[in-house]
Amino acid sequence: NINEVCKTEMWCFGDAGVEMMCGIIYARFMNRNNEQINVRIIYGKSFTVPVSQKRTIPQLELNIASKIVEMSCDVKKMHDIQFDKIYFVTDSKVILEWIKNGAKKETIYVNRRLKTINELTKSSQWHWIPSEFMPADYGTKEDSIPDISSDNKWFFPEIFRIPESDWTFESNNSINVIDN
Repeated sequence: NINEVCKTEMWCFGDAGVEMMCGIIYARFMNRNNEQINVRIIYGKSFTVPVSQKRTIPQLELNIASKIVEMSCDVKKMHDIQFDKIYFVTDSKVILEWIKNGAKKETIYVNRRLKTINELTKSSQWHWIPSEFMPADYGTKEDSIPDISSDNKWFFPEIFRIPESDWTFESNNSINVIDN
């Protein structure tokens, strides 16, 4: 029930593959007991990787990370929702390390994207999850046709199916799931 909503979170996921990148943003609504009421996709976008640009997977992961930051700014402008907390989620430990500590001796390409990320977010907002929980992975597979039933992980990501009491937020910004 929308009248029960006491807290609204924005969750921004980004993933990159060799040919495609995808960013997807969800609104997560919580009640006063900090229980999840609902999760909704509010923005999603896929990008093709230009063939002319030879980029490493970490560079592409950083590119989509900067794009989901820009997408989150768009969401704040487009929607009349006050977000209590905003999370940015990647399945790349390399870019999480770059965001937290900077990239030593990297290219202008990397440093420009890090500048965007660092100007618009805090490193504490960035988290790593295992790839099997990454909903943006669907948008990185050019030839895959995802199951678009309302029960699949695109519409209701696996991470939100697990009770938050089974998550642990590690000091290295990893979100670990307790295996029961």
